[in-house]
Amino acid sequence: MDTYKSTVIRDKWLFVLSFAIFLLFIAYRIYLVFYPQPNVGGVENNVIYFVQRILDGQTFYTDPEKIPFSIAQYSPFYYVIVSWIAKLFNTGPDDLLKLYDINRCVALALNFLFIAIVYRICRKIFQSEKRKSVVAAIAAFCFLEITSFGRPDSLYHFFFMLSLYFFLLWDKNHGQGSFGSKEKPGKRILIVLEIAISSSLALFSKQTAIVLPVIFCCWMFFRRQYRPLFTYGFTYLLITIILVWLFQNGTGGLQSLQKNVIGGISNSIGFGWYWNVIVKDYYLKLGWALVALAFCLLLITKRQTGSLSTAPMYVFISLFILLNGIALKFGSNPGYLTEWWTLLFMLIAAYWKFIVSWRPMKLVFVSGICLAILLKLFLVYKDLKVVVADRPYSVARNTFEQQKRLTDYLKQKMSSDSTNRTFTNYYTPDYFVSNFLFREAVMPQMDIVGLASYPMKQYDYSEFEEALDSGKIKWMLMRIEGPQKLFFRKKLDYYQLDTTIAGFNVYHFQQ
Repeated sequence: MDTYKSTVIRDKWLFVLSFAIFLLFIAYRIYLVFYPQPNVGGVENNVIYFVQRILDGQTFYTDPEKIPFSIAQYSPFYYVIVSWIAKLFNTGPDDLLKLYDINRCVALALNFLFIAIVYRICRKIFQSEKRKSVVAAIAAFCFLEITSFGRPDSLYHFFFMLSLYFFLLWDKNHGQGSFGSKEKPGKRILIVLEIAISSSLALFSKQTAIVLPVIFCCWMFFRRQYRPLFTYGFTYLLITIILVWLFQNGTGGLQSLQKNVIGGISNSIGFGWYWNVIVKDYYLKLGWALVALAFCLLLITKRQTGSLSTAPMYVFISLFILLNGIALKFGSNPGYLTEWWTLLFMLIAAYWKFIVSWRPMKLVFVSGICLAILLKLFLVYKDLKVVVADRPYSVARNTFEQQKRLTDYLKQKMSSDSTNRTFTNYYTPDYFVSNFLFREAVMPQMDIVGLASYPMKQYDYSEFEEALDSGKIKWMLMRIEGPQKLFFRKKLDYYQLDTTIAGFNVYHFQQ
């Protein structure tokens, strides 16, 4: 009885502590929603740029090799949702801070839907206790990376987890899973269709979701579920083809879709990037604790059940391998592993009774979970402290106003000539300038161009270089720090200094 009481008290305090941390993270997210910073994570201003294009009635995709040399790495799915909500609140393309607020609110709402699905999987698929399910959902929310705070990743996480829910539900209905009880055969086809639709929508939220059909089809094949495999594969391909047709029709054409969505992420394998961003910045700071918990979980499951050949464990192991493989891509980030560690939290909740039954592992898990939470809290505090210290709210607002003054000056100087463009020749993520000049900016995603597409020769930029030489691009902006009048090794001597505003040198073409 005393042991039972102590367990109840411990679980209650774990729940209360988790909920308190949840409230702290919600406060943190709400603070970021209204913070006048152009990038809360993942180069958010690139997202806003394409939302502005939609609201302005412009074609979403353009040819990256032609003016304005813009690159949209995602499908229009998320951008369209944000633009619809912006229209609902009578927000136009020039209402910049409102657009940022709406974008971050949409991402936050999608994050809540994401953890609702996490809770649903814990309760319906794994039959976890209510409190354990809530804690798993809270952990999933708190461990979201900043790339989910204002990017299509938030939509991707939701559809990814939704498709995983339908897949595990299908496996359970067929009695193949470790938690399985059979359901009426008439519902099986519907569930397979739901898997196909949700996983296709996940793909059109972010291309990383290509791992879903690989995981699902392999499981169905090795389980000899050939009819569901055919139904899933056919429906997935059909929905994908329909979505491709819808997205290319009215957004710039199939060629532009291919050049942006496929060409835009063709950044090659980056082992150095993987080591610095994934290993050093993630695994050596926080991820090692989660990997240790995952190893212990697999050990406990094998010891208690005698097998790891269940659908949840298969997905868990497959995700770790496949997502780390995709993270080898140049430009990846720790957010690529979100679904893996989210499933880890759900499996810990599901197998908690096994964990506590093996006393040495119980201590390891409790210590590991507490350590992981403390590390996450420390990293978030560290990031927030840097934001507040480097750019307090008043300073951030003043920076916004200064950049508006800069772009107003440029717009006044420009004629109505459509060739009178501005080359935003600087690393873009930390500035609003490309958003203020979304109608005039040339090469607005300079972060992608500078890091990948230009040095890796992804696109033919000969037309861009000719425009610089001939004066088709009349203006150029460069930060006052660093080399001036230079694009990689190309000298831009015809551009003469016009003025300096808000930390930018403004150059005008004069031949």
